[in-house]
Parts: sequence; C-alpha cells; structure tokens
Amino acid sequence: MVLEYEFLGRSKLRKGHTYPIKRGDLDKALEAAGVSELEMVTYSTNYDDPDLAVLRLFLLGESRRGYREKREPVLSVYSIPASLSEEIKGTLEKERILARVSRWLKWLETASNVVRSVNQEILCCYDLENERFLFRDKGNNTVKLP
Repeated sequence: MVLEYEFLGRSKLRKGHTYPIKRGDLDKALEAAGVSELEMVTYSTNYDDPDLAVLRLFLLGESRRGYREKREPVLSVYSIPASLSEEIKGTLEKERILARVSRWLKWLETASNVVRSVNQEILCCYDLENERFLFRDKGNNTVKLP
C-alpha cells in the first residue's frame, strides 16, 4: 500500500544550501514502518538556524475547537548548509533517523485520545558539537525517540 499525502514541493534553495533527505528515502522509511496517516510533506528553507533543525513532525491537537475529527500529522524537511551535508547525511543514516521518526509517526496513529488531543511536535536537530541528533518537543525539551 502506497502512503498518500499532499506534497507541497520544495522551496527554492539559495546557493550553499541543500536538502539532507531525498523524498524517495523518506517514502521508503514511512512505508517500512507501515505509516498510513500523514497529511502533508514539505521541504522548506531554514537558513541561519542555530539549532540545525533537519525534520519537524507536527500534529495539531484534536481537542481544539472545531477539530473533533481525527487529524493527521505534517512532516517538514529543512535545508542545511551544503558544507555540512556529508556529515549530517551520514549521521542520519548511522542513527537511523528516518526509521525512528517513522516509528514515532506509526505510534502516533494509535496513541490514546489524551496524547492526540493536544499538539504533538518533534523537532530533529543536528548537534554539531557532538555529531549526533537531538530531539526536542513542543516545549523545547530534549526527548528520546524510539
């Protein structure tokens, strides 16, 4: 089964920036995890981001006024400096970030109403000093991802 979602395209990059994740690789990871709920994917610029955010997963809480129906998450891939491309892409692969993010999305599909009723957000940031990824929640707290 092919996961269907709205693809908002890629923002045009300025010189010296690139996207760290190919859409085909993202689709493979989502399919391998069995993700069936994803509203949209977008590739956006993120220039001069001191946190080096690479991915953002967001689910609008279902308890908000007017949102009594089941919602689907949104995934954004952010641009990175091309000078860090090999390092970040290597770490994405080594730490199996796409698989881990996909498992989190799959978990979210069957999460309880308590979880789904409030906004859920995971921001995947590259820690340049320690050459690894950190995950932050909506409160900017570092969290673990499976």
